[in-house]
Amino acid sequence: MPQTEVKLTEGNFMTVKTNVVGEARGFSLFGFITMVPARFQTAMDQVYAKAEVKTGKPQVLGNVIMEKTSSYWILFSIPRVSVRADVVEFVPGGAAILIPHIPQEHESPPSDNSSPPEGNKSPTGKQL
Repeated sequence: MPQTEVKLTEGNFMTVKTNVVGEARGFSLFGFITMVPARFQTAMDQVYAKAEVKTGKPQVLGNVIMEKTSSYWILFSIPRVSVRADVVEFVPGGAAILIPHIPQEHESPPSDNSSPPEGNKSPTGKQL
């Protein structure tokens, strides 16, 4: 089966929608006898419907998070499945993002003179 590899370090994508949420709820008697399950598929169907992902467009869901929770009452519980995602669309021929390198404090900028370091000096210029 062919696999697709996408590099998000390049500037070939844009975020179309953020924080698209789908949710499914169920019902359990006494907290452990499932009468109506909270289905992941129902939550994902809601995410795709709200995200307006269209067939044939270079779109994908990113940062997908699934959360399962339940509210417990005396005689029953309400399980809940929540799915949250961002919609990313790929743009052909996008420009690459250049991330400049900022030298850290311990790094010194390159210099042209090749003389060895003179050692530690105090602010007045005296050798320590």
